Amino acid sequence: MVIAITILTTIVVVMSIALAATILHMFQIQKELHVLMNANKEHDRMFDNASNYLRDLALAIKDIQDYLLKKENESPEYKKLKKQFNGPGGEA
Repeated sequence: MVIAITILTTIVVVMSIALAATILHMFQIQKELHVLMNANKEHDRMFDNASNYLRDLALAIKDIQDYLLKKENESPEYKKLKKQFNGPGGEA
């Protein structure tokens, strides 16, 4: 009877140690997941900032192109050049 109690006590102690180690490991995993979540949020914020910057840059480029096309169509030099080079083609 004493041997059975000793064996069962040993099994309970080993299982308690294993359970404690498992719980500690779960807390470590939870901390790492929290760090990864914060890093993911930081990357999302950086991606949003970059995409907003690129959108603003594209809009600025489009505005510049529209302005240059408008000025080009209004300029008399452009009309003169257009008449020179829009004529019938000759031999190559």
